[in-house]
Amino acid sequence: RDSVVGIYQAFWAANRPVDFLHLREIESGMAGSYKILFLPYSLMMTEAAAEQLKTYVERGGTLVAEARTGWNDTRGFAQPVIPGFGLDELFGVREGPLKMADEVSIVLDNNENGPTEIVGRGIKEVLVPQSSDVKALGRFADGQVAATIAQRGEGKAIMVGSFLGMFHALNPDRPENAHFVLSLAAEAGVQPPSLVQDLPEGTPIETRILEADGFSILFLFNHGQSSLQVRILAGQGSDLLNGETVDLGRVEVAPRGVRILKLTN
Repeated sequence: RDSVVGIYQAFWAANRPVDFLHLREIESGMAGSYKILFLPYSLMMTEAAAEQLKTYVERGGTLVAEARTGWNDTRGFAQPVIPGFGLDELFGVREGPLKMADEVSIVLDNNENGPTEIVGRGIKEVLVPQSSDVKALGRFADGQVAATIAQRGEGKAIMVGSFLGMFHALNPDRPENAHFVLSLAAEAGVQPPSLVQDLPEGTPIETRILEADGFSILFLFNHGQSSLQVRILAGQGSDLLNGETVDLGRVEVAPRGVRILKLTN
């Protein structure tokens, strides 16, 4: 639970939409609709899902996995190699020495557009690259490989030898992992919703958008204690609660308030 929540919180705080896919949905090929896919604490896997993940990366997707991915099948039987189900070939690494750890520091190599350090929890899993095309993305304090990246077809496969989401969920005041997750998403081409003008980091406004043919529904949640104004980049807008026309250049949201707007071009 904490691993999933931690990844979600990183995107939620930055107003990036997130979907949750069941393994059955991955098996059906739905992952192809997304630019980046995270596998937090994915100790259990299926053969069909693993095959779809390989296809997803080959066709241009970015896949980010954590320690012990694909360890067990749905019956609880362990795989002889971890990552299991042939994912060791996709990521180009195998699990090396493993030990439990409450907090694990990972120093990132040449990460110009993001944090220089991330922090894992629960496990320190040394990654052993299996081919020369696998690059070390980060290392543990003892110099052993902790995170890797491999180009596969049109996409990328990234492995981290600990649980980043879990640490972030339990330490929300530590921003390193959130910045790392968001930097990976940005590199994969994920952009914030274009209807709302960029909000300064830390602004307590949450935005959510539902799109339909010819119009959109925009939800604005003000989690702060003071009134805030937001600029909406759309043609016309009306307040769904009272039907009044809204000046999209100055949409005011009351403290702890909600605005629900219907927008048209």
